Amino acid sequence: MIPYAFTSTSHLAITISLSFVFFIGVTLIGFRRHGLHFFSLFLPSGAPLALAPLLVVLEIVSYSFRGISLGVRLFANMMAGHTLVKILCGFS
Repeated sequence: MIPYAFTSTSHLAITISLSFVFFIGVTLIGFRRHGLHFFSLFLPSGAPLALAPLLVVLEIVSYSFRGISLGVRLFANMMAGHTLVKILCGFS
């Protein structure tokens, strides 16, 4: 570690950008590998057809928020690590 250095991954914008790149890459790989069958991810098997419109909308919303969730979790883990190092360095 370099004294007075600052890591770029401790910014929320950077971690969300990294998670969106990963999220888009995984989605493209899944679509390339499975083709149109990839969309069956949004309708669980065995679900009643009457609930299909509601379930598809809920699954699409939850799938799209996965990128934001990954970014926030990465940011929180990075900040916790940096905070812990600062606290431990303060003891010396």
